[in-house]
Amino acid sequence: PTEPLPLKRGQCLRINTGAPVPAGADSVVQVEDTKLLKEGDDGQTELEVEILVSPTPGQEIRPVGSDIALGQLVLAKGTHLGPSELGLLATVGVVHVQVYKLPCVTVLSTGNELQDPGKPLETGCIRDSNKTTLVSLMKEAGFPVIDAGIARDNPKAVLSKLKEALSAGDVIVTTGSVSMGERDILRDVLIADIGATVHYARVFMKP
Repeated sequence: PTEPLPLKRGQCLRINTGAPVPAGADSVVQVEDTKLLKEGDDGQTELEVEILVSPTPGQEIRPVGSDIALGQLVLAKGTHLGPSELGLLATVGVVHVQVYKLPCVTVLSTGNELQDPGKPLETGCIRDSNKTTLVSLMKEAGFPVIDAGIARDNPKAVLSKLKEALSAGDVIVTTGSVSMGERDILRDVLIADIGATVHYARVFMKP
């Protein structure tokens, strides 16, 4: 579009929201605060407009760079790209960015007493509700999730399930088998067979 002619004293020009202000203008008045007094024969040209408020210099005008200044960081490395962030990138004309692949999370339960929630509950067993909760939380956070099933309380079974989980995903979340009971063997298997480092083993809290 061509540049509008510079405005003279006593003149105004209709512009769209966000459009450049023509030369000679130092304020913008919302159309709601104006009244059309006279228009041309074509019904399209506004010849005389009454301003219903007293405008001040700079009113409704945002200086160039007020959203993002030249040289300003738009998004920091590691920022999650949601709808707002993508819109911001579009604002500054960026259509390609380097991103990290979302880690795939595998969730593994341990315990002889656990049963899948959809099966009739047997005597002495409990339903594996923790895994259902964890899987739902991971999905809600936007991560791809793999249900790694239930590992029974013996080292070989736990190790086998851990290896399957490691090959299937990037992160493993386990539930159970980390307390002080005879069957709480997960930590030992992680250290002895996987070569894992335990940074902290217990949390001072109760369910």
